[in-house]
Amino acid sequence: MAFAVGQSRDGKHYFMLGGNQGNEVNISRYPASVWDAFTFPSGSAQGKSLPVFQGTSSEAGSES
Repeated sequence: MAFAVGQSRDGKHYFMLGGNQGNEVNISRYPASVWDAFTFPSGSAQGKSLPVFQGTSSEAGSES
């Protein structure tokens, strides 16, 4: 389980906040193609675009 917190400029990667990467809470970069579905809570911004991550990928980390 992870929370989507951003996307890459080209839309090919999502930046996900998770708590099970190396026993730490952090943001990791994943290819957009690995996600089959997202679940949105009632009243959320479903269908809105994610913010574009402005840092470098090394700042976000990577599990891919």
